[in-house]
Amino acid sequence: MVNLRPSLRWLLLFSAVASALAIWWPESEVREVQRTAGENNGFATNRLPAPAALSDTSTLLLPIELPRLALTRAKFDPFVGVVSPPPPAPKIAPAAIPAVSAPGPASSPVAQPPTINYRFLGQMIDPLGKTLVYLVRNDVAIQVGVGSRLEGGFTVESIDSNGVGLHYAPLDARVVIPIPPVPQSASR
Repeated sequence: MVNLRPSLRWLLLFSAVASALAIWWPESEVREVQRTAGENNGFATNRLPAPAALSDTSTLLLPIELPRLALTRAKFDPFVGVVSPPPPAPKIAPAAIPAVSAPGPASSPVAQPPTINYRFLGQMIDPLGKTLVYLVRNDVAIQVGVGSRLEGGFTVESIDSNGVGLHYAPLDARVVIPIPPVPQSASR
């Protein structure tokens, strides 16, 4: 015999006793319960003849019409998901411009860092509690962390709720890729 926990044994015994009572219960009691249920359910009923196996004179109570459910239109398509708009262009902090002692005949153009082709893709928390941040460039997702080196000479300097801070070492320029706020419909 299978070894069952005591609570499962009692549950099995109870269901066996309830099944036996249902089989041997007097049919007059069943008719009384059906009649009482038909009077108290609040639905208009149609009396249909019962199957011949139950009895020739018993009847079943069925509702004539079920109540209509009030359905409202969905506010968003759950199969599309939440798509955030692309973030605004990142702000580039200008590098310190050295003071020129003597004006030259033609000023040289100020060197600029290369353009940033990275956008914020998303972030999540792994099972160990570490926050993972993802950037995307040319439809390729890249997981970044503080100290990560990106193509183009940028290094991830900081990650906080405002954005991902990048540093371009050759010009000592800093760039922040903003992290968009969480939409209200996505929060619980």
